[in-house]
Amino acid sequence: MVIVTTVSFNKGNMYESNRRMEELPPVPGYINMMGPYIKNVEFAGDIQTIHLFEFDESRLDEARDFINERMRIYNEIADLTYAVDLWLSVEDVLNMTGLEPGQPYASA
Repeated sequence: MVIVTTVSFNKGNMYESNRRMEELPPVPGYINMMGPYIKNVEFAGDIQTIHLFEFDESRLDEARDFINERMRIYNEIADLTYAVDLWLSVEDVLNMTGLEPGQPYASA
């Protein structure tokens, strides 16, 4: 499973955002963190950083709690927003729904 976090900030709060990132707790061994990746860098616009947190489905509750707590430090920064989204692989969805590989399912 993968949790994707997106943090959007502007140049005015870039240094505070970076300072807060340095205070984040280390990622536990059961999570593979990828990033930060930078998205939407525009002159006079917002900057977005994206992290991917990959972990085994059996650790979902632990991982979600850790990541939600990690993101709380951003609550105190003005003009900064963040999102935490759970992304599922096709295999995860098949396991959760009881469908078998090869069965027809809708895809966009």
